[in-house]
Amino acid sequence: FAQDNKVDIWLSGSFLKGSFTEYSDVDLAVKTDDAALVKKYIYGFECDPVYIGRTERPNGILIVIYGGGLSLDLEIVDSVKCITEDPHSGYFHFQDIKSCDYIRNERIFEKLVLNDRDSYRISRLFHRSLIKLLSGKSDLACSILNEIEDFFEMEHTEIKDKCVFKHRIIELLKDFKEHYFIEDSYCNELYRLLNEL
Repeated sequence: FAQDNKVDIWLSGSFLKGSFTEYSDVDLAVKTDDAALVKKYIYGFECDPVYIGRTERPNGILIVIYGGGLSLDLEIVDSVKCITEDPHSGYFHFQDIKSCDYIRNERIFEKLVLNDRDSYRISRLFHRSLIKLLSGKSDLACSILNEIEDFFEMEHTEIKDKCVFKHRIIELLKDFKEHYFIEDSYCNELYRLLNEL
């Protein structure tokens, strides 16, 4: 895609470091000012996304979740300067963009978020907590679960094991669905992950 469209894309995160797990998201950065090109990339996989959201801190990263396990953190870049990079390395880069001097393109990603309501942003936390737990990061998974509880103004649950976690997140998801709209395709992906606990 990078070569065909002559657009610079950087791989980073656990896939670059070789520390990824089955549940790791793919961290990419793309340098462009073309929202249509980013959309073409997002929808270029075999299945359509079930969720497209964004990070708030830092601003400028799209969160794209697909059915079947693929999750993409896509950073939109406005300008970048990598001093050590080989200029003949092509359009797909294996140098971590975090080691470069770069500025995010905050205009582009705003056009691509499907929904910006608080409830939609909170709905991403269900997926995030599940993949963190499945990746063995139980403390982080519980912390994210607490954020969902905060949204509902509930007391934090003391999570002793995966069974308690699973029971609690199912309760929270049920409450969420009673009060807010959630896409069936995204909900199906959450239930798929719940079945893997």
